[in-house]
Amino acid sequence: KIPYEKSAGIIQALYEGGIRAVEITMDSENAEAMIREALDRFSGKLLVGAGTVLTIADCDRAMDAGAQFLVAPNFNSDVLAYAVEKNVPFIPGVFTPSEMVLADQAGAAMVKLFPASTLGPGFIKDVKGPLGHIDILIIMLIVRLRHTLYMYMPFRLLQRYKKYLLSCCLVDTLSLKKMYLCGK
Repeated sequence: KIPYEKSAGIIQALYEGGIRAVEITMDSENAEAMIREALDRFSGKLLVGAGTVLTIADCDRAMDAGAQFLVAPNFNSDVLAYAVEKNVPFIPGVFTPSEMVLADQAGAAMVKLFPASTLGPGFIKDVKGPLGHIDILIIMLIVRLRHTLYMYMPFRLLQRYKKYLLSCCLVDTLSLKKMYLCGK
């Protein structure tokens, strides 16, 4: 959750640091306003999505605000079907290979491994063998201010840039300036 009063500065710093997609969780206060403001401010230069999309009502709220993609911590086939029907990329949270396949077959844009921190890279490597056609989104912690921010990256890109990302993760970010440098 990003506090509304800090959201513009945080999103600006992420953008200046090279991040081109952000997720604003729907359980944040004023989530719809944050989505609209980010879309207005970055007009086509930043993908703005909604996270913690748990229900069809959440989908409607996010889409009405202009969210360009939707992310959930869980796999709900009704919510996924609704987003697919509305032609909005939906990324459900999954934990098992079975959930990955079900989500892919139901039309998920990709799947989000959640919670990824409990499984580790060995699990992902093993799953990508037989399920290499499914894009897996990994959440990587990149900065910690008073609140936690995350960066999303499909697994195949993570493998390519892991040295850069791991060094970025080790930065103890205490200010927006450092956040900007971390993204560079």
